[in-house]
Amino acid sequence: MLKATKLHERFLAIESDLNELFLERSQPIRGLLCGLLSRQHVLLLGPPGTAKSELAQTICARMSGANYFEWLLSRTAVPEELFGPISLNALENDSYRRVTSSKMPEAHITFLDEIFKCNTAVLNAVLPIINERTFYNDGQPTDVPLELCVGASNEFPAEKDELAAIWDRFTLRYELKYITQRQNFKAMLFSDSWRDIEGADVPTITLPELRTAQKDVRRVQIKHLMPSFWELRNELMKVSIVPSDRRWKWTVSVIKAHAWLEGHFEATMDDFAIVKHCLWNEPEDIDKVNVLVDDIVSGDLAALRELIDKATDIFASFKTQAENSVNNDSTQTLGVDTKMKLADIRIALEDKLESAKNRNRSTTSVIQFIADVTKMEEETNKICLGM
Repeated sequence: MLKATKLHERFLAIESDLNELFLERSQPIRGLLCGLLSRQHVLLLGPPGTAKSELAQTICARMSGANYFEWLLSRTAVPEELFGPISLNALENDSYRRVTSSKMPEAHITFLDEIFKCNTAVLNAVLPIINERTFYNDGQPTDVPLELCVGASNEFPAEKDELAAIWDRFTLRYELKYITQRQNFKAMLFSDSWRDIEGADVPTITLPELRTAQKDVRRVQIKHLMPSFWELRNELMKVSIVPSDRRWKWTVSVIKAHAWLEGHFEATMDDFAIVKHCLWNEPEDIDKVNVLVDDIVSGDLAALRELIDKATDIFASFKTQAENSVNNDSTQTLGVDTKMKLADIRIALEDKLESAKNRNRSTTSVIQFIADVTKMEEETNKICLGM
C-alpha cells in the first residue's frame, strides 16, 4: 500500500463529494479522475440530461486555478470558436496569429459537447492539441497546458471513417444512462441541487498538486500484470476485437492512476479491471469486453455467478417453504438440508478463492460471494431456531 498523504486523501474526498452530487455515476467519476491523473482523455456518451457537461464543469471547479473551456460543436463550427480570432495587428505584419485568450489552447480542462457533429476541418486542428498538447499558431508549435479533454455526444459517431482519429484519442469511454434506482431518483428530485456553489466548502486541489500526484502515479508498479495483458489481448483477438498498440500503451497509465487512487504501490487485478472502459470500439463490443475482462480479473466469473445464483435460489426456496410451513419439525428438516447445500456451495467458492490467489487473480468478487453465502447460512439457522 502507498503511504497515505493529504494529497491522496483530498483526491478521495473529491471523488466522494462528486458521488454525492452525481448519483449512479461512480464509474465515469472514477474515470475522469484517472484521466486527470494519467493525462488521458475521457468520452461520455449518453442522451441529453445525463449530467455530461456538469461532470466536466464540476471536475474543473475542484481544480484551483485551472482554466476551463467548453464549446457546443456543430457542422458549421469554425476555428475561431475554439482557437480564437486572427490578430488584426499581426495581420498588418503579414502574420496569421490567433488570439487564444480564454480559448482551448489556454485551457487546462476542455469540454467539447456533441463532438461528433463537428466538421473534420476543425477536428483535425483539435487533434494535435489533445494528443501532442501542441497548438500551431501561425505555423509555430506552442505547448498547451491541457490536462484533460472531455468529449461528449448523444450518439455514437455515424461517419466512423471520418471521425476515427478523434474517436481513438479518447482513452476512456463511458455510456451514461438515466437514473434507474428508485431511491436515487427520489434523491435527485428533492436534493439541494445548489449545494455545489461558489464559496461552498468543497475539497479542491491546485495545479501543482495535480502534477505532484501525476508523478506519484507514474511510479506505480505494473509490469507484474504482463501475463494478464497478454491473455486479454489474445482473448480479444479471438472475438475480432483488436485495439491498437497505442491504446494498449495508454491503458498502462490509466491502470496506474486507478491503483494510486486505491492506495496501491503495485497495481492489482482489481485495478486492471478499468481497461474494460478503454478497449471497446463498437457498441456491440462493450458486453464482450466486459465479460472477458471480468473473467481474467476474477477467474471464470461466470462460474462464480452460477454458484451464487444457485445459492440464492436454494435460500429463497427454503424461506418460502418455511413461511408456509405449520410444522416446526419439517422446517428443521428442510433447514438442515438447505444448510448442507449452502455449505457445499461455500466450500466450492472457497476453492475458487484459493485458485484465484494461486493464479494472481482478483479475490474481491469471490470474497463477497462467500460472505453472501455465509449470511444465507446464518439466516437459515435463525429461521430454524424461530428467531
